[in-house]
Amino acid sequence: MRKVLLAGSLFLTALLWALPAGSAATSTQAWLAPYTSGKTLESIFTSVARKVRYEPYPGILRGPKITAMAGRGNDLDQSLLLQMLLNRRGYRTRLVEGTLNP
Repeated sequence: MRKVLLAGSLFLTALLWALPAGSAATSTQAWLAPYTSGKTLESIFTSVARKVRYEPYPGILRGPKITAMAGRGNDLDQSLLLQMLLNRRGYRTRLVEGTLNP
């Protein structure tokens, strides 16, 4: 079990627990193309971290598709995008919300 932390603010953190699973999904939409070049957990995480700019707002506003298309989103929307990408590559994920203590 590998723990992936995607934190965009001090108040909200999204944790993804990624477990390698069976087969990856084969269909890819055009809006996902910039994020699907890597096959490893680290390359998928890096593609989201580098290509999606952090934008502070509360809750889920865009969801994974619009976050990918816009190239920006808050920590939760970025985590939903990362979760979707990992699921498509065959990882089982679980999204957990919490608070960071300094």
